Amino acid sequence: MGMSRLVCMKNLIISGALAVAGISLLGYAVFGQQVDTTRETIQIGVVYGLTGPAASWTDYGKKALEMAVEEINAGGGVGGRMLVLVIEDSKTNPASSASAFQKLIDADNVDVIVGDVWSFITNPLISIADNKRVVLISPTVMDKSIEGESDYFYTLGHTVGGEADAVRTFFDVNSEIKTASILCWNDAWGKAHSVIFREIAAEKGVHIVGEECTGDFASDYRTEMGKIKVQDADALLLTASYPDVALRAYTNLEMTQKVLTLYIADAVELRDMPRADAQNVWFIDWMPSDGFVEKFKAKYGVYPILEAQNHYDVVYAIAHALENNPDSIVEGLKTVKFEGVDGVIDFAQGDNITVNKSQAKLYRVNLENGYTEVK
Repeated sequence: MGMSRLVCMKNLIISGALAVAGISLLGYAVFGQQVDTTRETIQIGVVYGLTGPAASWTDYGKKALEMAVEEINAGGGVGGRMLVLVIEDSKTNPASSASAFQKLIDADNVDVIVGDVWSFITNPLISIADNKRVVLISPTVMDKSIEGESDYFYTLGHTVGGEADAVRTFFDVNSEIKTASILCWNDAWGKAHSVIFREIAAEKGVHIVGEECTGDFASDYRTEMGKIKVQDADALLLTASYPDVALRAYTNLEMTQKVLTLYIADAVELRDMPRADAQNVWFIDWMPSDGFVEKFKAKYGVYPILEAQNHYDVVYAIAHALENNPDSIVEGLKTVKFEGVDGVIDFAQGDNITVNKSQAKLYRVNLENGYTEVK
């Protein structure tokens, strides 16, 4: 991070809920952003799309944040200090996101900020975090969709490259596919996925015959899918923000090619997408562990999607960081390495935006219930 540091390897004993996790951490002796240790609580600011298109994803993330905070506080908090969430609505809007972020810093004087769930409402916050020297951690923004750099910005989002093997598996199990069309979301996130889909397709000898993109959350995708139908490819590679809406257009247009898409579990669990609509669909995702699924469903009665697991891990990362270095969240984070919901979360490697390197897998939707990994 542009700062030399003395590494002192040691085992850290962590209290309460953290000790239960059985996590081994690495410690460093360094200095960074100061935390107000005179307060009886640790204030975690949250910039969230409580309203607007991100609201359904955000609700799952909020539930997971609250669950993790409850667990840690029940175990005595961090060094005896309780965690408190201070939440502001970004309205799924970049300008509102920036305003909410400023309020958390200037009025609420939070110790660290979590947010937001999507790249286009998170990217404007990175320069503010850098100027104000306040740590900002996104639970879900992926590496290739980040615009800007700061030693104060981190993300637990999975890497786009972590999807490569799942894409390869799709083409391997559907070796008859020779041509494909792409329906993409027109932002950094969508374009990054289009790039990796193109790269793996070329590697597998599949020709991309066309690409249609949109960035309209209100779109029904009929125009774009109509153009793709005319291209008459063997497969559809789908990186749209709402794959269930795109698949509705696919069904209405009586399209039949095989589909590779992202995060169908979100569509089924969040928006009640009929499982029958996924009969020609393979999807890429990071699925939470059975233990986390059971715990989340027991508390909230719903299946935990990707947003839930990453948000849960964010709170534990913050708690570990402040356990290691109560005075400095930024330096404490540089010491954190632990087993998260679906893999190792490793801040100690010295890279703010690739702390989550777990690999995605390829799945099919079961018509009755659940999801089956495709190998």
